[in-house]
Amino acid sequence: MRTTEPTVAEGGAAPAERPRDAGMSLAELMVALGIFTLILVVVGSTAVAAIRTVGGMENRVDNAAQAELGLSSMSKVLRTAVLPQQLDAGSCPTCADVAVTLATATQVTFHANLGRSSIGPSLVTLSVLQDPAKPGTAILEQRTIDPTPGASGSYTFCTPGSGGCRVERRVLARSLVWPTAAVFSYYDTDGVLMTGSSLSAVQKAKISSVDVVLTAQTRPGQDRWPPFTAVQRIRLPNVEISSTITE
Repeated sequence: MRTTEPTVAEGGAAPAERPRDAGMSLAELMVALGIFTLILVVVGSTAVAAIRTVGGMENRVDNAAQAELGLSSMSKVLRTAVLPQQLDAGSCPTCADVAVTLATATQVTFHANLGRSSIGPSLVTLSVLQDPAKPGTAILEQRTIDPTPGASGSYTFCTPGSGGCRVERRVLARSLVWPTAAVFSYYDTDGVLMTGSSLSAVQKAKISSVDVVLTAQTRPGQDRWPPFTAVQRIRLPNVEISSTITE
């Protein structure tokens, strides 16, 4: 069988073919490493940016959910504020004849028509307290005391901490900013802000509405994602009740 020999270029020997398993040259290896490093940097930067974006969104959603949930729950209870004598029930000889019995920047106590008792209103306290389970944060707590029946259809309210006094506690919101600024602000029937660390009896009788400000930060101790603040003005029914009784 006839075979052909590789032709020899004129004036020189035939060029040697490069072996297929000779590998990469140093220059090719450096170029490949450079491209691979560039790809890693781009992918890593994109991943970090995506993680931060997702984390920020989750934090904002958590903050908004806590503040809005607390505000919604609180407003429902505050709107039940009522004068004790307005209810067609028993009398309370030791109760002040006002809807709101205590009004400070971080706590409000009032008679509430929750329908839990047939003899009178409940005594509800809304307050912002430091959360013992999560340092650096606060909780919005609701404490409810039902009336204790007395003689001749009368009723009283027990003192929290005393023997046999049943206080129902409910957490309306968690992860609030602590130490907290003013949560409650009180306005009279003319829309004028009432000032003072604790309102007097005369001021409490004139409370028409309450401004509530709740600020939530589910990840305390960092400033990358700001807290969320929810604000609402809540109208109280005791103003109309007081006006009707006075007339």
